[in-house]
Amino acid sequence: MNVSEIEIGTKLELELFNEAGDRIEHVMVSEFEGLYGSNEAVIAAPIFEGSIVPLHYGMVMNVYFIIRREDDIHLYKFGAVVKAREMSDNLHLLRIELQGELEKVQRRSYYRLNCSVQLNYRIVDSMNEVYNNNIPFKKSFSNNISGGGISFMLEEKVEVGRLVECEVFTSQDKKVRFFGKIIRYERSELEGRFKYEAGIAYIKINDNDREAVVRYIFNEQRKLRKKGLN
Repeated sequence: MNVSEIEIGTKLELELFNEAGDRIEHVMVSEFEGLYGSNEAVIAAPIFEGSIVPLHYGMVMNVYFIIRREDDIHLYKFGAVVKAREMSDNLHLLRIELQGELEKVQRRSYYRLNCSVQLNYRIVDSMNEVYNNNIPFKKSFSNNISGGGISFMLEEKVEVGRLVECEVFTSQDKKVRFFGKIIRYERSELEGRFKYEAGIAYIKINDNDREAVVRYIFNEQRKLRKKGLN
């Protein structure tokens, strides 16, 4: 993977640093617009809270982006420094110089996040949602979540290999739905009604929902890093 393979329009997240080398609190959203020579790229000027942010010459950043390959999603990053601000067809752009090599962020350090988020689930025999409509969802919560699966709590015993339909609420206004297969099942150490813990792998999830999960993990890990907890 190299920068020339990034498609125009790819969404970017910019992690910015001030002159003292300290990370700036807010991560900015941008978009890849193309290459400029052999070691520079053009990106959209970042937006924060609906306004364009005029980054100055020499500002240092890490640029994160997601690439889909077959049924998987990978996170990459590269370092860059602002070289110039430009305008093209009334679009505010930045020309950035790449610093160092393109780096793949390892799955283990990025995709697996210990967290407790609201989750609704039901054990099903089919991935036909119409067929499953008479089966009520049960409320639960997650132990951890990743771009490839989730671990959550159950009240009942369930066999490995069973299908599960889930709704995961990564925020107040975002619900992710998917089908998964139970690949791990064990007794929980928790007291109370949730006596079991199950790990499931996604087997049917659309690209937008999987990307929403990945972005949620990315944002939560960034918050932990700021607090010095990760």
